[in-house]
Amino acid sequence: MKRKIGLLFALFSILTLMVFALTACGDSNNGGSQGSIEDKIDLSFKTLTVNGSEAYGEVSDFTEGFSFADEITTGGDTDFLVSLDPYGMEDVFTKTVPLNECENTFYIHATLNGKFVKTYKVIIHQEHSDSTVIGNLKVAYNKLDSTYEVTGVIDNTIEKIVVPHCVSGIGDNAFSKCINLKSVTISDGVKSIGDEAFYYCTNLMNVTIPDSVTSIGEKSFYYCRSLSSATIGNGVTSIGDYAFFHCNKLMNATIGNCVTAIGDFAFAYCENLASITIPDSVITIGDYAFAYCEDLTSITIPHSATSTGNFTFSDCKSLTRVVIEKGVKSIGNGAFGGCTGITNLSLPNSVTSIGSQAFTVCTSLTNITIPDCVTSIGDGAFASCTSLASINVSTNNASYKSINGNLYTKDGQTLVQYAPGKTETSFKIPKNVTSIGNGAFFSCISLTSITIPESVTSIGSNAFTGCNKLVEVIDHSSLNITAGSEDYGYAGYNAK
Repeated sequence: MKRKIGLLFALFSILTLMVFALTACGDSNNGGSQGSIEDKIDLSFKTLTVNGSEAYGEVSDFTEGFSFADEITTGGDTDFLVSLDPYGMEDVFTKTVPLNECENTFYIHATLNGKFVKTYKVIIHQEHSDSTVIGNLKVAYNKLDSTYEVTGVIDNTIEKIVVPHCVSGIGDNAFSKCINLKSVTISDGVKSIGDEAFYYCTNLMNVTIPDSVTSIGEKSFYYCRSLSSATIGNGVTSIGDYAFFHCNKLMNATIGNCVTAIGDFAFAYCENLASITIPDSVITIGDYAFAYCEDLTSITIPHSATSTGNFTFSDCKSLTRVVIEKGVKSIGNGAFGGCTGITNLSLPNSVTSIGSQAFTVCTSLTNITIPDCVTSIGDGAFASCTSLASINVSTNNASYKSINGNLYTKDGQTLVQYAPGKTETSFKIPKNVTSIGNGAFFSCISLTSITIPESVTSIGSNAFTGCNKLVEVIDHSSLNITAGSEDYGYAGYNAK
């Protein structure tokens, strides 16, 4: 029968007159009253053909209450014909319903003299070749586990896509550069979203990723520049590198509470992202993960994360509130560099290292205290913090100390960082200092004169870079600093 699929039911008990009816039902008790007859009822069917592909079925007893929809929504137009009582016995009943694209569940009642005797739950699967089509989706079919993965679309000018529940994965580049795509519905059942799955879908406006999804691949929503809202379900454990990179209209993003890893550049250049919550399931935050999110105003680094990552929030210029929970051990290189809105910051005692340029160009930062357990501070960690007049250090810290607001190693022999917000015009380096650290005076624009004692034997790279008013260098060391020279960290570069 054209565009119909015949499902043949054989009735094995030739002694009993049966009527099979496909009906819409609510709760019922479907057995027990005709036990001896019920035991003799069975159900079987032949191989089906669905759109030219083989299908197969599963039959199981189902005796609990249930409901059955008269009509099953489908993206296809194939009909499923239930042909009952093939032996021509009384009251033949047929019902035609659309066949679902993936899996079809039907309930068939066996009745005797108008009473239910037994109920069958029939599941019809479509079985495809390795490559097939579901609706407007190109899919790959895995016969071993009967799963589908979307590999592409028939027409890449499509504006709306529904990924059905039977699809377990959205493959790499599946919808890449579908520039007209505005809406996507990802059904519960999808477990993974591949690399560049929605790459450059420039008109996609929002996405909800269901709890069934466990991973979001690299560049999956890269440059979806119209995307304004993204909800990441509670099943997702990892967000790939560049996943939402340059979604510059993204204003609201919700990260599910099972995510453990946020990849490099995952939300970088989401310029309109005003707030986001990093759940306390997160262990790893990638480099540049939220860099250049210029509207981001508040962030909390949860205790579960061991590190902030490198350059993670760099150039988040609107960021004013930063909470780093106890448990975080490392502030990465450039982690908050260029966050010009931060005014004060509290570091928990769990922090043991502060990376190079971690807070560079935090021009509004006025207060910082190095906690007890910090053992490592990278070069230029507070360089160009032009409002930072004092760097404080806990008295219990065994590696560093503060002298007159400047940062030194605990033994006082290395000047690590001169507080760049100081307004004094001249400074004499203490006589027990032997080393001036890399970038120690970087962009200390108020200094016009500095005295270097004879104890100093080394000056780090870029130690005096950007000290444009430093015209007088009184050098008592054996380094032989000369005016106009780039040597010794540009100490004499501007000297007269």
